[in-house]
Amino acid sequence: MGARAARIAEQDARREQLARLRCERPLNPKERAEEARLERCLHMRVWREQQREVEARLARTLEQEDA
Repeated sequence: MGARAARIAEQDARREQLARLRCERPLNPKERAEEARLERCLHMRVWREQQREVEARLARTLEQEDA
Protein backbone atom coordinates (compact mmCIF):
# COMPACT_ATOMS: atom_id res chain seq x y z
CA MET A 1 0.00 0.00 0.00
CA GLY A 2 1.37 3.39 -0.96
CA ALA A 3 1.82 6.26 1.47
CA ARG A 4 -1.26 8.09 0.18
CA ALA A 5 -3.43 4.97 0.39
CA ALA A 6 -2.17 4.32 3.92
CA ARG A 7 -2.98 7.89 4.96
CA ILE A 8 -6.47 7.60 3.49
CA ALA A 9 -7.04 4.28 5.27
CA GLU A 10 -5.92 5.84 8.57
CA GLN A 11 -8.24 8.81 8.07
CA ASP A 12 -11.16 6.52 7.21
CA ALA A 13 -10.50 4.32 10.24
CA ARG A 14 -10.28 7.32 12.57
CA ARG A 15 -13.47 8.82 11.12
CA GLU A 16 -15.24 5.49 11.74
CA GLN A 17 -13.85 5.38 15.28
CA LEU A 18 -15.13 8.88 16.00
CA ALA A 19 -18.54 7.93 14.58
CA ARG A 20 -18.70 4.95 16.95
CA LEU A 21 -17.63 7.14 19.86
CA ARG A 22 -20.36 9.64 18.97
CA CYS A 23 -22.92 6.84 19.43
CA GLU A 24 -21.55 6.10 22.90
CA ARG A 25 -21.08 9.62 24.24
CA PRO A 26 -20.88 13.25 23.16
CA LEU A 27 -17.58 14.10 21.51
CA ASN A 28 -15.35 16.61 23.23
CA PRO A 29 -14.36 19.80 21.37
CA LYS A 30 -11.03 18.34 20.22
CA GLU A 31 -12.73 15.22 18.85
CA ARG A 32 -15.40 17.32 17.10
CA ALA A 33 -12.71 19.44 15.47
CA GLU A 34 -10.86 16.31 14.34
CA GLU A 35 -14.09 14.82 13.00
CA ALA A 36 -14.81 18.02 11.05
CA ARG A 37 -11.28 18.02 9.60
CA LEU A 38 -11.60 14.38 8.53
CA GLU A 39 -14.99 15.08 6.94
CA ARG A 40 -13.48 17.97 4.96
CA CYS A 41 -10.67 15.68 3.80
CA LEU A 42 -13.24 13.11 2.65
CA HIS A 43 -15.27 15.75 0.82
CA MET A 44 -12.14 16.98 -0.96
CA ARG A 45 -11.20 13.42 -1.98
CA VAL A 46 -14.68 12.88 -3.42
CA TRP A 47 -14.60 16.25 -5.19
CA ARG A 48 -11.15 15.56 -6.69
CA GLU A 49 -12.30 12.15 -7.95
CA GLN A 50 -15.35 13.72 -9.55
CA GLN A 51 -13.15 16.36 -11.17
CA ARG A 52 -10.88 13.66 -12.61
CA GLU A 53 -13.93 11.90 -14.07
CA VAL A 54 -15.24 15.13 -15.62
CA GLU A 55 -11.83 15.96 -17.07
CA ALA A 56 -11.51 12.45 -18.51
CA ARG A 57 -14.95 12.74 -20.14
CA LEU A 58 -14.05 16.11 -21.60
CA ALA A 59 -10.77 14.75 -22.94
CA ARG A 60 -12.58 11.82 -24.59
CA THR A 61 -15.14 14.19 -26.11
CA LEU A 62 -12.42 16.44 -27.49
CA GLU A 63 -10.53 13.46 -28.91
CA GLN A 64 -13.68 12.23 -30.64
CA GLU A 65 -14.33 15.67 -32.11
CA ASP A 66 -10.76 15.88 -33.40
CA ALA A 67 -10.95 12.44 -35.02
